[in-house]
Amino acid sequence: MDKTTLDFTVLPPIEFLKDVEEKAKQAQHRFFAQAMEVEPEKLSGRLFSSMIEAAGRGVDTRLNVDYYSYLLTEGVFNYLPAFGKLSERRRESKKQKEETFKKLEESGGKVTAINPPQDLADHLFPVRNRNHMKIVVIDDIAWIGGINFRDMYFHIQDFMVRIPDQEIAKTLIDIFLSVESKTLIKNSYQTFQNGDELFIDSGTEDTSIIMDEAIKMVTSASKKILLATAFVPGGAFLKALTRRWREGIELSIITPSIKTVGGIFKLVNGYHKAEIMLKNRAFPITYSNANIHAKLLITDDTTALFGSHNYSHEGVKLKTAELAMKTQENNLVSQLIQFYNQLHPKK
Repeated sequence: MDKTTLDFTVLPPIEFLKDVEEKAKQAQHRFFAQAMEVEPEKLSGRLFSSMIEAAGRGVDTRLNVDYYSYLLTEGVFNYLPAFGKLSERRRESKKQKEETFKKLEESGGKVTAINPPQDLADHLFPVRNRNHMKIVVIDDIAWIGGINFRDMYFHIQDFMVRIPDQEIAKTLIDIFLSVESKTLIKNSYQTFQNGDELFIDSGTEDTSIIMDEAIKMVTSASKKILLATAFVPGGAFLKALTRRWREGIELSIITPSIKTVGGIFKLVNGYHKAEIMLKNRAFPITYSNANIHAKLLITDDTTALFGSHNYSHEGVKLKTAELAMKTQENNLVSQLIQFYNQLHPKK
C-alpha cells in the first residue's frame, strides 16, 4: 500500500472536537470513547452531547471512564484531608458528571468505570494502576493521542490523530472492548499491512514495551531526535538520549516549564530538571511556558511514535496502561514534525 495515500490527520484539541462532532452526526454502527480524565464541561460537554444523540438513534455508544475520574472533580481529589470537603461549585460539577453519565445510559449508551482501586496502595495513591489510553472510534474511523475529555485539555498543546485505516480501527475497537471487559492482554504489539505498529502497555509494573520502543528508536537514530513530552525525561530514557547527544546526534526536547504545571508534574519535572542541570548543563532541552501535554518522539524526520505514553519512568513504575502508534507514513510524519516545530517559542 502506498504510504502517501492514507488520510491520517493530526488534529489539535478544538479541531479534534469538531471532527468528532461532525463524524458523530453520520455514525451508523458505533461510537466508542475512552479517557483517563472525563469531566462534562462547556467544551467536553459537546463530546458527551454527541454521544447521547448517537445513542438515542440506536448507535452502539460506549464510554470507558478510568476510575480516576470518579476520584476527582475539576482536577482535585474528592474528600482528601488536604482539600477538605467539596466546595459548592465542585459539588455541582460532580453532580453534573453523574447526571451526564446517567443521561447517556438512559439514551441507550453504556458507561463503564474501569480500574477501580484494588488495594490500599491504590486508595492512598490514586494515580497508581490507571488506564491512560485515549481512544475514540466512530464506525470505522479512529482517533488516538493525548487529549482527555476535560475542558482544560482543549486549551493546551496536544493532538489526536485521525486514523481512517479500517484495519487499525478494528484493532482499536478490540482494545476498547477488552478494556471494557477487563480482558486486556499483557503487553503486546501489532504490525499492520501499511507498516504501522500499535503498542499496548497493559499496566505491568516496571515493564513498558512503549518505553522500550522509544529507547530503541533513540538508540538507532542516525541524525536527529525530536521529543515533546509533558514530563522531563528520566531513568533509562534520559540515559539513552544523553548518550546519543554526546555521540553527536542532533537532539531537541521540549517540555513545559516547572511553573506551568502543577501536582505530580511539578514534583517529577522538578526532580529530573535538577538531575539534568547537575550532570549536563548544556543538555538541549527547552522549558516552555506553554502547557505541553503532547507525547511525541520523531527520529531522522522519517519515524514517529505518539499516543498516550508520556515517556515517563515514573508512569511505568505506577503500572499505567498506555497506547502508542509507530509510523513512517510520509504525510503523517510531516504533519507531526510541523506540530513539533510550532511548539517552540518564536525567536
